[in-house]
Amino acid sequence: MWTAPRLMAKKCGPYVHYRQWINKGSCAIAAMQLLFYATVFLGSVVETAEFGLKGKSFDLNGENLLKHWISRSGHGRVVVAIGNGKASFETQMAVAEMIRSGKFMPKDVKFCTVPENGASKYSVTPLAEQDLPNMPPTQRSAVSIGRRLIDPMAEYVKIEPKHLGMGMYQHSVNTKRLSETLELVVRECVSMRGVDVNLASVQLLEKVCGLNKKTAAGLVALREKMGRIQSREDIRKVKGLGMKSFEQCAGEHQYYYSCSIFSFFTHFNYRFFCPKGETFPLPPL
Repeated sequence: MWTAPRLMAKKCGPYVHYRQWINKGSCAIAAMQLLFYATVFLGSVVETAEFGLKGKSFDLNGENLLKHWISRSGHGRVVVAIGNGKASFETQMAVAEMIRSGKFMPKDVKFCTVPENGASKYSVTPLAEQDLPNMPPTQRSAVSIGRRLIDPMAEYVKIEPKHLGMGMYQHSVNTKRLSETLELVVRECVSMRGVDVNLASVQLLEKVCGLNKKTAAGLVALREKMGRIQSREDIRKVKGLGMKSFEQCAGEHQYYYSCSIFSFFTHFNYRFFCPKGETFPLPPL
């Protein structure tokens, strides 16, 4: 199950120069573009496809597709995230063999396994259909697994804890208590870390203290209308958000700015400056 330390340890995602291509199971694959926005990453879907796995190797179409996608990467390093479910080991062996044989050269390709608990359940929910329309459920699962590597907390909040598949007795757990515990854990993580108000989904924003589903949706609507939230004062424009709620939520949002000389990152009372283009140090937990 989720615990706050475990979730906090996974919140940051990969390093800044990685562009990610993710592979789930034996046949569903999605190409993910890492959008670089200060120190935050968001998985934008480039392409999705499906191909066969024969033993411990991909079919010819699969190999050619992987090589083509990775060769198009704008970065020298690529990460392949493999779901830990059915045919995971065979998929890992297939990717490892392609790396050993130099089929991805000159790209530096690595792979890792990602828990896929609940991905198949999420892929058939109305939320997934709204987020990823006109896409088969298997490919939605692939996208979900890739985004778990990029931004775990933002992706995991979309999945009900009862769908995480934690063992044969999981349905014996009190569902109401489980949901309440999840709410507390995610709120604790958000309170410790903060969220980027310009990138966070409604599902993540509603976990911020002082916000609920209605005001979180209003904040996203305001963000889309304005283009981006420039300061905490902009949050006060959200309809239905009172002063007390504003005081609760304002300290838990992160804002990223860029200028011609410096890019800087503000969070709570911390402020870090560094030359534009360099990575940003994160505030201590």
